[in-house]
Parts: sequence; C-alpha cells; structure tokens
Amino acid sequence: MREFIIQRAWDNFHRDLGLGRIQAFIMAYNSFLFFCSIVFFGTFDLYFLIPVFFGLFFFSFYKKFIRLRAHKKFLIMFIPMLLSIGFNYFLIGRLDRIAGGFERYDEFFLNFEKSLFDSTLGMQIENFVGQFGGFGQFQFDLMMISYFLFYLFPYIGALRFYRQLRHDKKYIIGRFLASLTIFHSLNYLCYLLVPVTGPQHYVPYMYT
Repeated sequence: MREFIIQRAWDNFHRDLGLGRIQAFIMAYNSFLFFCSIVFFGTFDLYFLIPVFFGLFFFSFYKKFIRLRAHKKFLIMFIPMLLSIGFNYFLIGRLDRIAGGFERYDEFFLNFEKSLFDSTLGMQIENFVGQFGGFGQFQFDLMMISYFLFYLFPYIGALRFYRQLRHDKKYIIGRFLASLTIFHSLNYLCYLLVPVTGPQHYVPYMYT
C-alpha cells in the first residue's frame, strides 16, 4: 500500500510541487548511507534513517498534503530540504567518526597548489590584502560571510523564483529545490571520497 502511495507521489509532481520525488530521493540517499555504515564499518546506526522515517511519515499524510494550497505546500517543502541538507551534513561527520577518521588528502592538494603558485593561493591573497590596512583585516570576515550566504541564498532565490511563477507553473519550483538537494547530496559524497580539513587547519602556522 505504501509503495503505491510513493509511486503515485512520484507521478503526481504537478500537484505536490515535486515534493514526493524529492522525498523519495532523500529516502534512497539516506538508505544508501545507512547501508554504507553497516557494510563498510559494521555499525547499525539508526541516525542515518531519521530522514527515511520522516519520509514514511510524510507519505502517510500525502492525501491531505496535496489538498493544501500551493503556498502552504511550498513552505512545507523546506522541512525535508533542511532535514536533508542540514542533518545529512551532521551525518557525514558522524560517518567519519565511525570510520575512525578517513585518511585526509590535505598534503596532496597543498603540494599541488604550491606547484602552481610557489605558495598557497590563500597566503598570496592574505599578503595582498594585508597592504590595505583595516580592509585587509576585514577580508577574512567577508569571506566567512560569503561562505554562510552560500547556504542561505538558494532559499532566498527559491522564494523569489516561486513568487514569479504563474499559478499553473508553481510545480516548477520542485525542479529548483530538487537540484539543490541533489547538489548538496553529491557534495557530501565528495566529502567522503576526498576528505580534507582545509589549509587553515592543516597548516595553521601559514595564516594570521
């Protein structure tokens, strides 16, 4: 019965704004992480299945969900998105701890960067902006602000994009949010395949 509901949600993306498909992807992705934790590290960790349980809960109320107004559906869509993007970021770190810490590739990338620039590009930027006094000290804060806005702007963009869509085209917002979910999911897999800490942690003596 539940498989039938999930299949209907997959086909009914015009009415649920694509949330059924997004939720199905999240459930498959987290089931994959759970599978990896068992097969490769021998750990039965139910934390990895929390988004899956949320998905099953969502599909239990799917009939009521599709009867909601479009703007309410849109707001509800942010819940699994935040759960997937925010909580899965935590889970990748948890998987790293379960593995006892993946082998880091910082040295490889540091040597590659030095071969290109004779030092790190970050050091060259720091030395350059250091010539501008107070502004040079502020550049690190600007970089940190940019980093946080990188995660915030897609949601602001989703709000603006949704408001510009005609009523009969609101379902297109699902493509935007699905792309965002898939992007972050692939990004997290890269964290596992190519684990690094970043030069400010690997060689902190090079940065002021």
